[in-house]
Amino acid sequence: MNVDSWTPEKRAAFLDRLAAWCNVKRACADVELTPEGAYALRRRDAGFAADWRAAMLTGYDRLEAAVLEDALKPLEPVEHSELPEEPFDREQAMRLLKMYYDRLHRPERVGRGGATVKRATPEETDAAILKQLEALRRRAAVKPA
Repeated sequence: MNVDSWTPEKRAAFLDRLAAWCNVKRACADVELTPEGAYALRRRDAGFAADWRAAMLTGYDRLEAAVLEDALKPLEPVEHSELPEEPFDREQAMRLLKMYYDRLHRPERVGRGGATVKRATPEETDAAILKQLEALRRRAAVKPA
């Protein structure tokens, strides 16, 4: 991936579309860059990763609101930006909500995709190692010579 491809303008456009659609492939296609490049940039650039997460949270909230509004009455077009309007697909919206809920609202349960993972403290690590060493010591003491 060419780092120069992800100009500040392309990053901003990608994040706008990600917030609008919650769809990385589609957002990348719209800015003429690859999903692989987007994921690589997210892995190496903490600021971009934070902006990505914020865009996904915005998109998720928008999608959730649209599903609720659709459930209560016919969805009326809402002007969020200059992005093209498309028909609302309730089934696709529900799939996206289900797919992203844990990633966005319970990041400790998700170990990939830039989500936060709970790391053991040094004390927890030491305790786990000591427990394993004690188990090995007991096994060695039981084995016949």
